[in-house]
Amino acid sequence: MRDSQVSMGDGRILAYIDIGEPGWPCVVFFHGTPASRLRIGYLEERFLAEGVRVVSPERPGYGRSSPQPGRSMADWPADVAMLLDSLGVDTFVAAGHSSGGPYAVGVRRATA
Repeated sequence: MRDSQVSMGDGRILAYIDIGEPGWPCVVFFHGTPASRLRIGYLEERFLAEGVRVVSPERPGYGRSSPQPGRSMADWPADVAMLLDSLGVDTFVAAGHSSGGPYAVGVRRATA
């Protein structure tokens, strides 16, 4: 599990975990509230055994991700796109737990 962060264009930091290998099928997982990027770390061995890459970013203001005052849910797809571009991920499946569900739907609609 790689616990990392990416610098956003506006100076914010977006923290994320990355489990698996580049080139593996990718799932982008959005945590619920209260939770963080680390929510699914306990499943690392399972993801590796299945050959699935899982990237889990923290929304602004959670964990190590910088706050983004005045943000809306509509701002999230651009953050995710920047993260995935930096990781070289072109194709992914979005999944969300609890309050992360609407963020997963929003990202899929914006990238479909």
